[in-house]
Amino acid sequence: MDKFIKRKVRDYHKGKELFEQGVHAANNGDFKTAFTFYTQSIAERGDPSPYLNRARILFKRIRYWEGLQDLLVARDLDLEKDRLFIRDEIDQEIVFAEAMTGNYRNGIREKLIADFDRRSDEHDIAMRIVEVSFGLPEGSWGFALGANPLFEFHFFNELDNIRLFDELENYPTAREYLQLYPADFIQQKISVPIDDDAYKKAELMLHGFLCSYDQKRMCQLREYILYRMHDALLTADYGSTGLSSECRGVTKDAYEYLIKNKTIQRGDYVG
Repeated sequence: MDKFIKRKVRDYHKGKELFEQGVHAANNGDFKTAFTFYTQSIAERGDPSPYLNRARILFKRIRYWEGLQDLLVARDLDLEKDRLFIRDEIDQEIVFAEAMTGNYRNGIREKLIADFDRRSDEHDIAMRIVEVSFGLPEGSWGFALGANPLFEFHFFNELDNIRLFDELENYPTAREYLQLYPADFIQQKISVPIDDDAYKKAELMLHGFLCSYDQKRMCQLREYILYRMHDALLTADYGSTGLSSECRGVTKDAYEYLIKNKTIQRGDYVG
């Protein structure tokens, strides 16, 4: 019994230390390391806090269903410990996660997956998801789409979220774009004022569709969406990118930014 108690005490303190390391990493913007520490902390002790924090990172990865499972465990553990100070946070996140995962309960998820598996490729699905989410006419990719401020914001916001919260090996296209566009430039683009309400509505609908799929399918869709977004942005700047000799691989304002910061010289191709 003494050995059992000592082991439980040791596990508790180890789990607490791992959780605190996770919080420290998150406070320093290293959310991927934080995610690892929260997972390790969960393995050592039954405490709601690492489940709550890991769920929030899963939300940023558009994995709301998996995040909801963490929150339900956190709520059960919190009820056992009767820690009122964290319960409201957990309950609020559960309400949000349940709203985002409605397709898991209304039958739409099964239809989406069946449609995905029935098609030879996912490209039409990816484009239709964006059109529906952003309230765009069907088949409206191209200049008008790339010139839309919400669309441009979403492209760079997606890159920033993937950089901060996700594993880049899951997103080779995003990794390529993150090499083309400096972090400071991305921050400039996502700091530009937009219609926040309109964007949030579109983003939540988009995420609701994407999180209906498993991780592998979601990554395929998200990658293609990023590819088509980038193509639309280049088309808005240069016209038909396949025919334009002016296109240097990045948007015009990014190209000027790279020249201004002496990363390239005018006339260089980026990438």
